[in-house]
Amino acid sequence: MCGCGNCGDSIIPNVAGADGQNGIFGGYSAVFTFDAAGTTAPPSTGSFRFNNATANAVTEIYVSDTNGDAVDVDAFLDSLTNSNNYGLLRIFKEFESATFLLFELTGVVDNGTYHTLSVTYIGHSYFTTPATGDRLVVSFAPKGAVGATGPTGAAGANGANGSNGTNGTNYRDWE
Repeated sequence: MCGCGNCGDSIIPNVAGADGQNGIFGGYSAVFTFDAAGTTAPPSTGSFRFNNATANAVTEIYVSDTNGDAVDVDAFLDSLTNSNNYGLLRIFKEFESATFLLFELTGVVDNGTYHTLSVTYIGHSYFTTPATGDRLVVSFAPKGAVGATGPTGAAGANGANGSNGTNGTNYRDWE
């Protein structure tokens, strides 16, 4: 029963509302469309491509300076150098973050309208080769700065003495 006094004895059923929008991905990330049309640079605007069709053989990723939402991400891509400490790149399908590729970033080159990211493949989780047009998130996790050198450790213990050598042959003195 409603209880408002205007409905009489009508029963109002519980009606579920429409689903809300998916939340955005977190971290230092940008979304692009995948361009599988080739393995050479440059990628098309708003996309990226690998230099190899086999994920574990990828050594370079070519990334447009404009992301998949037509936003200029040149400064984001420039920042991936992280003072030459670089970091990790995690690439996953939008809204499917459990399906990903993981690379160590080893170099960044700004080519004007796109960047070349040099990478070393680390691993993946249930990731299949993306198709042209798939929306993928490129997420960056920077390495921390290298810490100061620690103090010199204590000297180690002396090693054991070596064994005695063999006795030499005796010769008579010249007469």
